[in-house]
Amino acid sequence: MIKLRALFFAVIIALLPIFVYANAMEGAIEDSIVMQSHAKHCYATPEVWGLHPIVSGHTNNRLIRKRDSEDFAIGQYIMLYGRVLDQQCVPITGAKVEIIQADHAGNYPWDSAVDHNFAGSGVSITDNLGRYAFYTVMPGAKSGTVPTILLSVKHTDFSQIETAVFFHEKDAEKFFQKKSKAYIHLIAQSTGLENEKKLETYKFDVTLNNVLSYKHY
Repeated sequence: MIKLRALFFAVIIALLPIFVYANAMEGAIEDSIVMQSHAKHCYATPEVWGLHPIVSGHTNNRLIRKRDSEDFAIGQYIMLYGRVLDQQCVPITGAKVEIIQADHAGNYPWDSAVDHNFAGSGVSITDNLGRYAFYTVMPGAKSGTVPTILLSVKHTDFSQIETAVFFHEKDAEKFFQKKSKAYIHLIAQSTGLENEKKLETYKFDVTLNNVLSYKHY
């Protein structure tokens, strides 16, 4: 009897690690399923191509004054900022964000009446949190157009995209002529006044249509 009891406990002790491992694996699988079910998903930013060529003649993010100008541009100064993300909402570092826009009166850089102190285009490279920013003026609009900023994003791991940034829902509706609801993803969110620089601030995140690939070591 004593030998049988000893054998029984020996078997239990031998099998105990297997039971512990099985329970741990079951818990890990359940945790993995829960994490996947709560995985983030960001809606890809709708693309808008061919409005104007987005070729920046300026290499910085400050459009309110040309490098060789003695004065600042006319208009309401704003900061357009945001993040560049993949479709799992992961920030993308080192993306080249370029913009081109009209001045306060609706004149583009190639128009003769453009404000010659206004740069009209700029570049911002995203940091390690995927952030970009531009200091510019609220774009104006001529008859038949709406205030908009044209934006392009380039990155070695993604296809280039071009899109348009609107500041009011009615302007986006007018541009798309209500043919698509995609415009709701192209409206910059007003985030108030930056007191230090007295700038109206607008947030516009860009989600690229893919998932960032990771290196495995």
